[in-house]
Amino acid sequence: MRDYQSRKNNPFSLPHNLYMRVLYQIRDYDRMKEERMEILYSTTARDGLPRGNGVRSDTEIRAIRLVKVEENCKAVELALGQIPEEYRKGVIDNICEGAPFPLDASYSTYKRQRQRMIWWTAKFMGLCDEF
Repeated sequence: MRDYQSRKNNPFSLPHNLYMRVLYQIRDYDRMKEERMEILYSTTARDGLPRGNGVRSDTEIRAIRLVKVEENCKAVELALGQIPEEYRKGVIDNICEGAPFPLDASYSTYKRQRQRMIWWTAKFMGLCDEF
C-alpha cells in the first residue's frame, strides 16, 4: 500500500514530512516495546573500577532512553485507543505489516481510521498543535 494521505476534505491531514515521521514511528512500535523490556531487565557489568571521566552513569543513560521510548510507545497506544475497537487490529496490521484491510468494513472506512490514528499519534507525541 502506498504511503500517502488524502487531502480532500480531510481535517486530519499533516504536512508530508511529519506524516512520514509519525508513520515510521508507528511501524517501529514493536521494536520499541522490545527495547523497553530490554532496558528494564538488562544489567550492566561493572568491575567496580572507574572508567573515563564521563559525568553520566550507565543507569542515567538507560533511564533517559527508557523515558523517550515510553513516551513514544504511550503515544501510539493512546492513538490506538482513539479509534473504534473493531478497526484497531486491521489498522495496526496495515500500518506495521502492510497487510490488506479486512473485509468487514469498506476500504474508505479503514483508510479514514488509519489517517486518524496517524494524526492522533502526532498529537500525543506533541508534534501537532491543532485540534
